[in-house]
Amino acid sequence: MACLVFSLNEMPCGVYILMTRVASTNIIHGRNRKNMRRTLIVSWAVAVALCASAQKPQEIKGIVEEAHDSLWYAGQVEAWQREVDADGQDEKAWRNLFEAAWGLKSCSRGKNDGGMPRILERMERAIPETYTYNNVSSK
Repeated sequence: MACLVFSLNEMPCGVYILMTRVASTNIIHGRNRKNMRRTLIVSWAVAVALCASAQKPQEIKGIVEEAHDSLWYAGQVEAWQREVDADGQDEKAWRNLFEAAWGLKSCSRGKNDGGMPRILERMERAIPETYTYNNVSSK
């Protein structure tokens, strides 16, 4: 499950400070572990929601060139999905959507297919017989 953990470089600083502040406050004041665990889980869930929903589509490089965690790839799948929904003929958006799904599948070690079969079906209907479709469907 290492793919699901934020590195300190990717977590917004304010969220990290909030989580450590909550943890230290609970320890100092002697609150029970159940309250501390609940507070940390809620803080972590808020951090994940903020990071995943705030992503803007970025050019997806190959996983060998630039590796990210599964949360980043999941956010990119959503971001590129919005781009594809806006313009169904944009080959760049389709390629990046597929690459983000491919990265998500690779990072989750086969537990999550990233929606790749559905993406390929939709891609075949939207941009059939294009270089982009033929290139990614061969993977």
